[in-house]
Amino acid sequence: MLDRLAEAIMARPRAVLMMWALVTAICGLAAVGLFGQLGNGGYFVEESDSGRVVAVLNDHFPDRRGTELFVAIAARSPSPAAADGYTRALKLRDRKSEQVIAALNQVPQVVAARELVTKRFRNDDRGLDDESVAVIGVYLALDATESQEHLPELRRAVDGIGGPLVSIALVGDAVVSERYAELARQDLARAELIALPVIFALLLIAFLSAIAAALPLLLAVVTLAITSAMLYLLGFYVDLSVFVTNTAAALALGLSIDFSLFMVTRLREEMRGGLSLERALKRTMATTGRAIVLSSLTIATAALSLLAVGTGLFTSMAIAATVATLVAVLTAITLLPAVLCLLGPRLERFTFRHAADAARRATLWQRLANAVTAHPVPAIAASLIVLVAMAFPALDLRIDFQASSALPPNDPVSQEIRHLTEGLGPGAAGLVEIVTRSSSDDLEETIEKDPNVSLIWLRSEGQGGWSSLRVILESAPDDQAARATVRRLRGELASSEGVVYVGGLTAAGIDLTDRIAARTPAVVLIAVVLGFLALALGLRSIVVPIKAVLSTLLSVAATLGLLVLLFPNGPGAPSLEFFVPLCIFAIVFGLSVDYEVFLLSRIREAALDGKSTAESVRLGLIRSGRSITLAGLTLATVFAAFGASSLDVFRQLGVGVAIAVLLDVTIVRCVLIPASTVVLGKWNWWFPGAAKLGHRSALVPPLSEIRAVEAVAGDEQLDGTREDPHVEQQ
Repeated sequence: MLDRLAEAIMARPRAVLMMWALVTAICGLAAVGLFGQLGNGGYFVEESDSGRVVAVLNDHFPDRRGTELFVAIAARSPSPAAADGYTRALKLRDRKSEQVIAALNQVPQVVAARELVTKRFRNDDRGLDDESVAVIGVYLALDATESQEHLPELRRAVDGIGGPLVSIALVGDAVVSERYAELARQDLARAELIALPVIFALLLIAFLSAIAAALPLLLAVVTLAITSAMLYLLGFYVDLSVFVTNTAAALALGLSIDFSLFMVTRLREEMRGGLSLERALKRTMATTGRAIVLSSLTIATAALSLLAVGTGLFTSMAIAATVATLVAVLTAITLLPAVLCLLGPRLERFTFRHAADAARRATLWQRLANAVTAHPVPAIAASLIVLVAMAFPALDLRIDFQASSALPPNDPVSQEIRHLTEGLGPGAAGLVEIVTRSSSDDLEETIEKDPNVSLIWLRSEGQGGWSSLRVILESAPDDQAARATVRRLRGELASSEGVVYVGGLTAAGIDLTDRIAARTPAVVLIAVVLGFLALALGLRSIVVPIKAVLSTLLSVAATLGLLVLLFPNGPGAPSLEFFVPLCIFAIVFGLSVDYEVFLLSRIREAALDGKSTAESVRLGLIRSGRSITLAGLTLATVFAAFGASSLDVFRQLGVGVAIAVLLDVTIVRCVLIPASTVVLGKWNWWFPGAAKLGHRSALVPPLSEIRAVEAVAGDEQLDGTREDPHVEQQ
């Protein structure tokens, strides 16, 4: 199929290029609307208590449907030292509350705005009450994503009502989501600004030509435009998280660099061996093209394993990673060959001659290959010792869910939330929501006895005998004390007559982390099994996939161990954001298989050409080591740029993937895998029925097949004993 595809592209390269240009232009216009469809949701586990609370409120409380926001109004006395300071603050607060309610009710999207609760608190040395806070509930008949679009109107409505003695803050989940999405966009732009100059410098080193170095950037632009457009269309049917943009952008750029580097390197190698452009491109598609297809399918299946978690956030990231990967491989095997065919000899213009000569000599890689193949057992032992030592801190790892504290402390929205919590207590940032069909009086008595409960804030009656209680805790929603309280309330209220569900932000975090802990084995198993099958069928080997899976798991464990040391969180055990470990596993598992495929495909080619195992490993490492390492270094730069993010989740994820990729392309791919391949010898290629199948490989076709294809095309046969021109003769 790839042979026929190569022939079709070479016959009409300009038509292929024009087709991609047209598709990219159309998709670029559609991609503009993607950000408007993204939300900061997908955290609720529908089958859990917190998910059931959301369902009950939507079904049985008409006034709670849509989106609920809060306006916190804090008024201070104009003369705090006076005995009537509180009375003056109270009058000021009431007057401002009336103005805010009247202004909000004029906004077309607002269904209702009403005062929910008032509270006073002491602020002076004599213990006099001199400040008062009121909380106004604002209800919009829109979902969370639609509500975010109208937040500017709500802010304009209350602008000017406050003053030097009155602070007015608009807070709520939709406000946090809007700010989170905005920070995600800013972080993406900042990461691109930081990474692109470094990436282009690395591309110049990798491709040794300014023309060739521009190819992966072209592929990345096309891939990202088409991926964003496809995600925009999927957004009409699936709720997508703000994380899809970062995931898609990083993979689009990273895989475009990988695939371009491997294709261009192989094409140059074949042309230096004396082949014409057409024959070299056809052979590149038959070897590296096949490897790209296999590795991309493995990356996509690893990403799809995240669907096993069963929550909206992980589903969004799985979809984004899969779409970006499939589009990247499609551009690599169609658009890139067309551009290479049109460029022809011009590909080598503006080449750095001295650097290119040094790269062809591959002195460093020859020394490394000679050392690894000459002393494989010490190389294996040293690699394992280093990786296990790095992985050891991961034994103390725990995952955490940051909801109310996800934004930076100095962020304006975080400061506005403090206006609410200063008046009503830390737990006001994330209320505990309890819905029940039993006696509310008995429940209230049980709830009020809990030492961490500050007050039962709101009580409302719904349809079908349901009632709702909203509870404020003494501790912040993300604190361990709040989580312990929710678990305690669930246990105590479970014995009540009727149905009782405990939800809210803290409960949602508990249910989500419990779901992740329960589903992580399934995610790992799915990725491992699918990756194993892909490699086993692609390389016609059972041993090689086992080595790949085990080495990848070890490198992921080493990465998590280093992250525990780099991101300590709080006085207790170190913790990472809830989705970071699983996402690192899914991304790194796919990428490590990507590099594994390219390394082993070169080793396999040499073995099929009659070389011994040690010589095959040596040639494979020399021919692919530079490309794999530079591709990994460039990809690590893409993710490491997210380390400058203001959000903890992006910092941890970006740094984690960067560390994992660097470990994989250095210790694992350049030392551990080659050394273990030498030790295992012929057992590397054991496969049931290999003798009957002629020991063929779907990934790396025997050279006889390639010669036969070339002969049909009218080309003369290749000399099967031709040595690689890169390698200095020993």
